[in-house]
Amino acid sequence: MRLTYLCAIAAIIAPFSASALSWRDAIEANERRVEELWQLAESRGLPGRHVGNLYNEWHAKEHTCSILGRMLGKADLITEIEQSTETDVSQTTDHETGIAAQSLSNWTYIAKRLLEDNKAERIREWNLDCVGHLGIPNDAYIGEENTQTFYSVQGETLRIMGDVEAGFSDQIKAVIRANPNIKTVALGSGGGSVAEAIETGLFIRENGLSTTLWNNCYSACTIVYIGGVKRDIWSPYPDLSFHQISRNGAAIPFDDPAYYRLAAYATVMGVDMQTFIGLTMSAPPSSFTTPHVDDLCAAKIATWVQRRCW
Repeated sequence: MRLTYLCAIAAIIAPFSASALSWRDAIEANERRVEELWQLAESRGLPGRHVGNLYNEWHAKEHTCSILGRMLGKADLITEIEQSTETDVSQTTDHETGIAAQSLSNWTYIAKRLLEDNKAERIREWNLDCVGHLGIPNDAYIGEENTQTFYSVQGETLRIMGDVEAGFSDQIKAVIRANPNIKTVALGSGGGSVAEAIETGLFIRENGLSTTLWNNCYSACTIVYIGGVKRDIWSPYPDLSFHQISRNGAAIPFDDPAYYRLAAYATVMGVDMQTFIGLTMSAPPSSFTTPHVDDLCAAKIATWVQRRCW
């Protein structure tokens, strides 16, 4: 038996890619396939429906970008990503069959989450986490009608997704003051103003809040991130990416006062200042350096990374 499950889902939703109803149909069909796969794995000897913590987020990045690609009319760019997650279960072991079931289960979870997001949120996540990754070209970037920061409060977590533009720190301060139950700031951003990022990071630290990554975090977003008292990164490990400080698109000299202020801030935040500034200086404004999570742990840029450091 060959289960090309994502192709089957694509066949359901492709004619109605803008329809929430078609996505719900696809999700229900996928849930049935998940159950079939778990039953197959158990019939082959799998003792229970768990294949190990290593596989909890199996194919999460691939599924996120393939689903977003279909939702946003970029299906031609994600065919290979979908194919890369297919599994021929005709002769797989019980454990391998369970991994395939876990992958499908993750597809379901991600599809449900993205279905609840609005189009602007989907575009922002596509631009942050998919463009330039997994073979998706940089010119797949989708222009955003409103690039201002938007956020949501989910229990004790403030989810932020947006550029660190003028007014960013005041906006974040206001929402945190209005929601004193917030304990964690979850970040996803393409970066922006160093001054706004430092101001926001100082406020986060003054209020004893933690930080984590919701999406990829670039440039000035890294400055906000190290403001957290505790700084978590959960699998599947969003990128924390660095490049040189720029003004009007041009890199500033390394002896510019902005670097000295950033170095002082990094020191106060308790990270390895030399590593943090070195990363900031390591790539021109047109590109990024993305260190391995182990290096983030060693430099205390992250204080806890799931299954890597604590």
